[in-house]
Amino acid sequence: VRLLCRALQLIRKGGRVVYSTCSLDPLENEAVVASAIARLGGSNVYNIVRLPSDFSLGPRNTTALFKFAPGATNWVVPDPKFSYDNQTFYERYDQVPGDLQKRLISSTMFPPIDESLQNMLPNCCRILPQHLDSGGFFCAIIERSNPIFYSICC
Repeated sequence: VRLLCRALQLIRKGGRVVYSTCSLDPLENEAVVASAIARLGGSNVYNIVRLPSDFSLGPRNTTALFKFAPGATNWVVPDPKFSYDNQTFYERYDQVPGDLQKRLISSTMFPPIDESLQNMLPNCCRILPQHLDSGGFFCAIIERSNPIFYSICC
């Protein structure tokens, strides 16, 4: 999250950052994107850009359909001791036992409560293995929509 936050702090209004992983785990993808945007001013400052569904390819301007699934808006967080014998998942942060809160499971691992942020997550791109006959892939294009000033650390 800190790396994405730093990248987002460095762009000007209209600037974009591409966040991508070769994972389909929402804890590594949508949760990171939502947490970074929330930390830095929310949907008033940043927007997740919707990817086009077709791209122009080559000199003949032929187009190809780009298949992908929208970003997840709902997911569960597994217990840190998840196993065959302990298949515990948490849907909300308030379900997490107190001894696990903040130490092993943070509130930013869950879907955002902020509705405007929740509404932006489908603009993320999840390329599933069957879409391109490849491994899974995640991508989010985050654009700075309003200027905001951050304090500089010494």
